[in-house]
Amino acid sequence: MTIRTLRRIIRAMPSVLIHYAEIALKGKNRRRFEELLLENIRRALDGLPARNVRRIFGRLVADLKDEDAWPEAAARLERVFGIAHFERAVTAPPDIDRIAEALLRALEGKDANTFAIVPRRVDKRFPMTSLEIGQIMGARVQQAKGWKVDLGAPDLAIQIVVLAKDVYITFEKRPGPGGLPLGSGGRVGALLSGGIDSPVAAWRLMRRGCEPVFIHFHSHPFTDAASQEKCESIARVLCRHQRPARLYFVPLAPVQRRIVTDAPSPLRVLLYRRFMIRIAARIARDEKALALVTGESLGQVASQTLSNLRAIEAASDLPVLRPLIGCDKIEIIETARRIGTYELSIQPHQDCCSFLMPRSPATRSQPAELDLAESGLDIPQLVEEACAGAEVREIPG
Repeated sequence: MTIRTLRRIIRAMPSVLIHYAEIALKGKNRRRFEELLLENIRRALDGLPARNVRRIFGRLVADLKDEDAWPEAAARLERVFGIAHFERAVTAPPDIDRIAEALLRALEGKDANTFAIVPRRVDKRFPMTSLEIGQIMGARVQQAKGWKVDLGAPDLAIQIVVLAKDVYITFEKRPGPGGLPLGSGGRVGALLSGGIDSPVAAWRLMRRGCEPVFIHFHSHPFTDAASQEKCESIARVLCRHQRPARLYFVPLAPVQRRIVTDAPSPLRVLLYRRFMIRIAARIARDEKALALVTGESLGQVASQTLSNLRAIEAASDLPVLRPLIGCDKIEIIETARRIGTYELSIQPHQDCCSFLMPRSPATRSQPAELDLAESGLDIPQLVEEACAGAEVREIPG
């Protein structure tokens, strides 16, 4: 096999042109974000016949060794935070006749009535302007296929990106999740209830580059184990976006029994929440996490009024992030459907806060009021016992 033949075989292999958006605004820190994104893409494509993943002129490219690897590669790249969009690409050397040859070969089997050439000459050393490239390629396609040019709404838009060593020809953009690369935003403790909201909240922080440590509270054996099974399944869906993560199952029933005995009934749920925040903060600190994440949305239930949220978070020495605070339920459900957690979340389970639930929970409370209600409780001891009783599972990425 000659060197020339080998080069033609290599160039016939599919590539994936990967674009980011927000990373481009990072100025002097841009290289660090690019490196993280490259690392995450390589991890996502692990096990597939991907020959190389590299940086080129403000975008990234992954070469695939096998044409059949594209569907699985695309499914994985759709989950990599930091990717704005990506395209399957055909490559050609920076020579106008070779570009036309590669383009016409790529169009074999494609059917359209109208088309448009969208050229972009990134490397200005190429001897033709973008307009000239578009005119020449358009004429070649018209001659070979008989299609009409439509620059407004074509059946097929053909992108031609001219770089220094290669030209990339693409036909269809696939959306990525956007955001920032996982690992760029630090670690957070994400409380998972098993419901619809908390997985969406965790996903939104992951999209901002945060790595979650998942924390689930249960009242087993007084409630069934369904919530634990659900949360593990939900964590596995979320971890498709990232490297492996830990999931803590924390028994809350001993704390709840003490609260029921020693505190006023209307304040029970708020005190449950305050202890959950304290325990989660303890776990988060052990995991080197910098904040907590909850799925609370303002006014959605009695414990999520503004005064109650303030009184609950006063128990934490870590920031409590609430990415859904201004969302309504419809918005949250739409996101849950899109990220694949909704069908799991709607499966029935007994929430830990439903155990020993008061008839009329308080809707307006103050931190001092809850401090007084907790004054007869040994808070450090209860937190320590809950943490000691936690079960930890490793969720694969």
